[in-house]
Amino acid sequence: MLGGSHPHLTESHELMLTEVPGLDLKREVERARAAARDWDELVRALPEPPRAAFEADMLAEKLDYGPRMLCNTLRPHFITRPMLALVLRAMGPVMRALRRLSERAATDATLQDYVGMTAAEKEMAAIHPRTRETSAMSRMDAFLGEEGLYLVELNGECPTGVGYNERLFRVFGRFAPMRAFAGRHRLLVTDSTDDVLQTLLAGYREWGGQGTPRVAIVDWEHVVTRGEFEIFAEHFERQGVPARLVDPRALEMSGGRLVADGVPIDLVYRRLLVSEFLERRDECKAFEDAYRAQAACFVNNLRTKFLHKKLVFAALWEPRFQGMLSDEERALVKAHVPWTAPVRPGPLEVEGRRVDLAEHVVARQADLVMKPNDDYGGRGLVIGCEVASDVWAAALAEGLAQADDPSRMQVVQARIPLHQESFMDLDGVDRTFYVDLDPFFFGDRMHGFLTRVSARSVSNVSGGGGQIPTYVLE
Repeated sequence: MLGGSHPHLTESHELMLTEVPGLDLKREVERARAAARDWDELVRALPEPPRAAFEADMLAEKLDYGPRMLCNTLRPHFITRPMLALVLRAMGPVMRALRRLSERAATDATLQDYVGMTAAEKEMAAIHPRTRETSAMSRMDAFLGEEGLYLVELNGECPTGVGYNERLFRVFGRFAPMRAFAGRHRLLVTDSTDDVLQTLLAGYREWGGQGTPRVAIVDWEHVVTRGEFEIFAEHFERQGVPARLVDPRALEMSGGRLVADGVPIDLVYRRLLVSEFLERRDECKAFEDAYRAQAACFVNNLRTKFLHKKLVFAALWEPRFQGMLSDEERALVKAHVPWTAPVRPGPLEVEGRRVDLAEHVVARQADLVMKPNDDYGGRGLVIGCEVASDVWAAALAEGLAQADDPSRMQVVQARIPLHQESFMDLDGVDRTFYVDLDPFFFGDRMHGFLTRVSARSVSNVSGGGGQIPTYVLE
């Protein structure tokens, strides 16, 4: 049932494209859907149901996610080269604007307060990490469909998905329909696993490290994403870089060095969220002491909270900060970033008009969403068009009451059109899923995607969705 990969399948490490003049996005989306229909026909022609073999292959590749498999469909996602060009053209300048704001925020209390950084987060931001790049690895959460391209959040801390993506490409490369499909369609694979290693090593060299570092992949021992950490450790070891998985509570300081199981650690690949570290700070003393003393290089460093706050998108719209953006960046924000603002009592500017926030949010309920400023997995998200007016009013009242507490601030954002496609689930049943397309960034260079599919409008894996690989159609 699971065949070998096809020689027509190629890998592209650098896809530096410019915007295609006269792009007809609806036509390109239809091209991708036509390829998907071709794929589905090949799956339906299989002589036996593929679920058992497909799941066994995923399990062998460490693609289990808690009690279930990470991927929940029998086909990957497809986009075309012109669609990729649009993503590159829009996201590169927006990311550069965000990074510029982040560099300023390291020492700018106005920006820190605007996005809701807590006193402890500011304390971490005040420590100089000896590396310039605050968020060397990040992920932009976005939707791309015939309605357009929309950027909704930035995961600027320690994004998941790159390691899983490599293994998903392996699984689909061996899936029997791929041989015939790749004979009809030329495909580009965008695997970013080595980008992670090279970014870590670049950070280590900038920090002042020499030679080959000993790497610790640091997060809680029992997180559901541990399989991805194992994937990275295996990849690093194959490239001659020793790596181990370490719970932050197991770290020690000895002789001025950070140590895990008696072995000195030179480079920390941080997967532990800053907020989770701060919540259990007393349990992670060596982790904090090493960072303060720069006894090891930390990538990403602990200044990432600014970029990880959802209000960082509000900063792109805030008139006080508009002067930090170029004309091109402001135009791309207006075209692709939904209007975003903090839930705070009083007036604000919307589309050039001064309005009262509470009145505006009530009047435009169907066009807005509210969510916590600092959470993940879709937790706390309230979609105006999906709830009754009293539920919406209660969410607004709660947000206004919490406006002065940086740890509990709420965000209001314009609702965007969500892209949907038909996929066969693992039992071969056609289902309609929401699909997001989330590019990985290494500095301001984009390469590869996390693509999630979900029956719910909140597309996230922790909430029951699945991850699939995205292939680019030539």
